Amino acid sequence: MRLGFLELSCYGIFEHQRLDLAQPGLHVVRGPNGAGKSTVVNAVPDLLYGVPWQSDFTFAFPTTSLRLSAELVDESGVSLNIVRRKGRKNTLMTPDGEFVDEGKMTALVGELTRDEYMSSFVLTQDELRKGGAAIAAGRGHLGELLYHARGLAGPAALLAELARRKDAIYRPRGRNLDLNRAVDEYKRSRDHLRDSVVRPQVVADLTAEIKQLQETVDGEHQELLLLRPAQQRWITARAMRPVLLRRRQLLKELSELMDEGPAVASAVRDELGKIRTILRESSAAMKSADDELTRINDRLRELVVDHRVLEHADEIEILARQAHSQQEARDRLALLTLDLAPAEQELRLALARVPDWSQEDAAMADIPDDVPVEVSRLAEKHHNLGEELAEARREAEALREEGEQLDRRLAETPEPPATTDLRSAIVHVRGREVSDKQVTQARAQHRQTRAKVTRELEDLLPDVDVEQVAKLVLPLKTATASLVRQFDGLADRERDLATRRASLRKRTQKNKLALDGVLAGDPPPTEDELASARGDRDTRLDALAADEPTSGLSVVREHVTRTDHMADRMRREADSAARRASLEQALCADADDAAELARLEACGSDDRASLDEEWRAHWAGVALPAPPKVHEGTEVLARLSQAREHANAAIEQETHAAELSTVVAESSRLLRRVLADTGHETDPDAPLSRLLALADAQLTALDDAARENGDVRRDGQRLEKRITQTARRIKKAEDDLAAWRSEWDVALARAGVGAAGPHNALALVEDRQRCQRLATRVARLVAERDQLTARAEEFDVQVLTFASHAGFPSGTDVSLILTRLVSALRTQQELAHTRTVLLGQQQLAESRHGTAAASDESARAALDELLRRHDLPDEVALEQALNRGDRRADLAKQLDQCARDLSSSGMETEALESMIGDKDVAEIELTLSNLDSEINSRQQRKDQATQLLGTRNAERHAYDTKAPVAVEAAQDAAERRAAAEGFAEEYLRVHLAEHLLRGEMERYRAEHQDSVLHHAQTLFATLTMQEYPRLEATYDDSDVPVLLAHPFHGSPRRVDQLNEGARDQLYLALRLATLKDYTTRHCGMPLLLDDIFMTFDDRRTPVGLEVLAELANELQVVVFTHHDAVAEIASRSSAIRATVHELLPAA
Repeated sequence: MRLGFLELSCYGIFEHQRLDLAQPGLHVVRGPNGAGKSTVVNAVPDLLYGVPWQSDFTFAFPTTSLRLSAELVDESGVSLNIVRRKGRKNTLMTPDGEFVDEGKMTALVGELTRDEYMSSFVLTQDELRKGGAAIAAGRGHLGELLYHARGLAGPAALLAELARRKDAIYRPRGRNLDLNRAVDEYKRSRDHLRDSVVRPQVVADLTAEIKQLQETVDGEHQELLLLRPAQQRWITARAMRPVLLRRRQLLKELSELMDEGPAVASAVRDELGKIRTILRESSAAMKSADDELTRINDRLRELVVDHRVLEHADEIEILARQAHSQQEARDRLALLTLDLAPAEQELRLALARVPDWSQEDAAMADIPDDVPVEVSRLAEKHHNLGEELAEARREAEALREEGEQLDRRLAETPEPPATTDLRSAIVHVRGREVSDKQVTQARAQHRQTRAKVTRELEDLLPDVDVEQVAKLVLPLKTATASLVRQFDGLADRERDLATRRASLRKRTQKNKLALDGVLAGDPPPTEDELASARGDRDTRLDALAADEPTSGLSVVREHVTRTDHMADRMRREADSAARRASLEQALCADADDAAELARLEACGSDDRASLDEEWRAHWAGVALPAPPKVHEGTEVLARLSQAREHANAAIEQETHAAELSTVVAESSRLLRRVLADTGHETDPDAPLSRLLALADAQLTALDDAARENGDVRRDGQRLEKRITQTARRIKKAEDDLAAWRSEWDVALARAGVGAAGPHNALALVEDRQRCQRLATRVARLVAERDQLTARAEEFDVQVLTFASHAGFPSGTDVSLILTRLVSALRTQQELAHTRTVLLGQQQLAESRHGTAAASDESARAALDELLRRHDLPDEVALEQALNRGDRRADLAKQLDQCARDLSSSGMETEALESMIGDKDVAEIELTLSNLDSEINSRQQRKDQATQLLGTRNAERHAYDTKAPVAVEAAQDAAERRAAAEGFAEEYLRVHLAEHLLRGEMERYRAEHQDSVLHHAQTLFATLTMQEYPRLEATYDDSDVPVLLAHPFHGSPRRVDQLNEGARDQLYLALRLATLKDYTTRHCGMPLLLDDIFMTFDDRRTPVGLEVLAELANELQVVVFTHHDAVAEIASRSSAIRATVHELLPAA
């Protein structure tokens, strides 16, 4: 069965992905890591067998939208388009949505289960590596190798696990294993059955002793309950004795203090301190106020203020301010006088440079400030335009000389011939993609293919003719496989009959031996013997029931044993009779089975003869000397089919080589003709590659000449453009000069200057503008000087008039008069301010004196009230009363601490006083010593009685539990025996599983060794590039079948001695050989290989792909890889018929 296409919708990371697999040959699916190759591999079994309910590929899309679609093609070419959805039932549909019966899928996959498909037809790189490691761990044991090559779990690991489980259950000399421990425990429990009889008198004496000991323990316990509290009270009294003595001393001191006189609380001391502080502070404040009042009055008497000056204070202040501004004006006037003389001198010098101007003309002139800038700009512009015009004229001269040189170059460079035909011929030849080397390779490949056909069939056909091989009509593969399966089925029936014959022979012999043993057994006891034994047993039991001495118990046990033995003999005789009848019946059945086997063997002989005749007829149409052997039929058919394909390929290659030769000849003639047209002669025997190289060289030379001629012409065109541009530049410069002349005349007119050149015009304009500024400055200075002189004269008159009217001394010096007026005003103002401040201070001092006097009077009243309240005559008596209050508070505090200490003892103070009294420490210690001695004595007697009571109770308990010991021991022994039997059963089951596994491996080896090793040897030799050309099945020192690999040089090697890559390739060869053997008997399935070339080097990877491509002729092979090199080899190699698919990561 093959896949025509595979489509994944909403499966894993794919929203939609389709692979077209209908082309024959090998399929290689290339994709980077994460592209979903493993997802596609898992999609095939999900398509064939259903998507599991707990699937790992439903994480990206809703499960309801998951669909797997494919075209399934069976061996006869019939196709079936199906769609698989995820669900519990009705998951198989047609593309139109109609449900399809699962029986159609079962008919395609046959009896192959999902697990069998995954283990046989899916091989990943990890499984390949594990397989190589597993066959190395098995050290080449042939049965394990072949069994592991089926894709099942490693038998070596399974056998090792079974051996480990056996060793964990039992070993002959083990101690802590399950079965060993269970047997030991059973032996110990069986020995525990032996026990003695309990005596009643011993139990009665023990009971009385236990009662007496219990009374002793209870009595001592009651005494201890009384003694321990008394002991604790005396310990407390001993600890509290110092506290009681201190309390007595404090009470005595408190009584003596009360007899000395009244006591005042300590809080009164704070009140007295406050009163005394107020008295001290008020006395000091009154003295300070009196001293300050005396000082202020003395100062007031010393002060004399002139009120006449103060009355004219405002007028004097105004004159003082005006005098300040007049002084600034006089200073400014002095500066003006200093500045005016240099300015007039500078103006005269500037007018000397302008002869036609006077000072009045300069003052009346109006030259704008921007005129010098404009004149300077126009002068610079005139310079730039002159430079540009000169440069343009020089460039025009240089271009004229360059044009003359270009004309000479153009005359020296002829125009080359046209290259259109030569170029077209080269393109035509290259477009056909044919070379001499391809012709040689095609012919060599044709010879190799013909030789390959001859080698493939030299042992089958005596004279190999490739053309006849290509026309061979071969039997159908399905018919051949059907006949092989019939032969295999017949062989299976014959082996089954042989097995049944051997089993029947062993069973018959075993039954006969068993029957002889039954007939030779001991005779059963008679009825009289059994009745006598039962009578003796009953008599002894009656005597035992009548309370006779227990010594008869052993006699009863002996009679019971003898009776039971006779009963067992009779039961065994009954079983023997039934066994004898069963064996006789089994022998009769064995005879019937032997007759039936003889009939089946005769039918099998007839079927083999018929099949042999059909086999010869099946191969009659093939020109073979003799039909191949049955087990070689599929391989021979495959070889013939492959040889036929190779023969057809050889014929196609021969035709292809002839076509290539024709194309090469036509291309050579074409190139010779076009080279001759361009004036190049060629050798008539030159190969196509040489002609093509000559044509390329000629085309390059002609292109270079044409390019050089074109460059000269383009240079001429560019030169003409540059000459035109230069002429335009000259014309533009001349026009700009004309426009400049107009601007220049306007600027000179604004400056008042006649005609002047650009070089001296700027100096003339700047001189006239400087004269204008100087004349304006001199006029401004003269006007300001006259104004300041008038203001100074007016102020002097005002000061003299005020001094005369106010009656102040006057004179001619206005500045001196004003200075005296201001000084007198400042002096009188300071005296008036000082008097005002002293009057304010006088009021404050009188206020402070009154406040201090009131505080002193209030404090003295409070002191009198305090003495009266406590009925004390003076402050001294009050101080003594305060001291007595402090001592009483301290004694009360110490008494309170004593009370808390006594309370913490847990006893009343009166009880402690009564216990201690006048006792000293020695008397208390003697009392405690007596109590300790008595308590220790009683505790020792109690402990001894308690210990003995525990011993006697244990003995009594042992006697109480001794009666049912036999029953419990018997039950325990039965449980131990059952546990031992369970472990023994587990051990036998594991041992049987190991035996069955080894038997199955040996059976599979015997059936498939020849065919699998035949294919594996060829595949392994090919995969290793003949490094290991032969595999040998032999026996090791323990007579175990093993597999050896024979290298091309050197001695044979075990599987575990091969390197890692060779082991992986051996495992791959065995897997592929097993699939070849499987497909000869069953329907083939798609083989999925995921990244199996990880351990293949660069030389063996192409060989591995060739092996898979050859296997793809028998069943569909899909290789998944993330290596670009693998896909490149598959697509480029001519020996590999492969289709490469690209699997891109999902967006």
